[in-house]
Amino acid sequence: VYYIAEIGSAFLPDVFVIKIVFIQLLNPYPLSLPRIFNLIIKPLYQSIVLFFLCCKHFWACSTILMQNPPTIPVMAIVWLVSRLYSAKMVIDWHNYGYTILQLNLTPSS
Repeated sequence: VYYIAEIGSAFLPDVFVIKIVFIQLLNPYPLSLPRIFNLIIKPLYQSIVLFFLCCKHFWACSTILMQNPPTIPVMAIVWLVSRLYSAKMVIDWHNYGYTILQLNLTPSS
């Protein structure tokens, strides 16, 4: 099992005990540019890094499980890699409803 996550992601303690789980942490975005440039360059950077990590780890996988959210750019990258390696793509939507409710129920200031 290959697990790709951002640095700072929360893991269940059991993940570290299981010897067949390999964790690859994404390095944070390295540049500090004006906000307008970061809005364009950061997703491109993350997409390229994620694509190469997926290609490195998922080449022998028959199924790729993606947790949603986040969707952009993860879903497009995972879909592309799954097509590239003829793997099935499974999306775990269990957090999606909670996220939408949280957005709708958060008091506005």
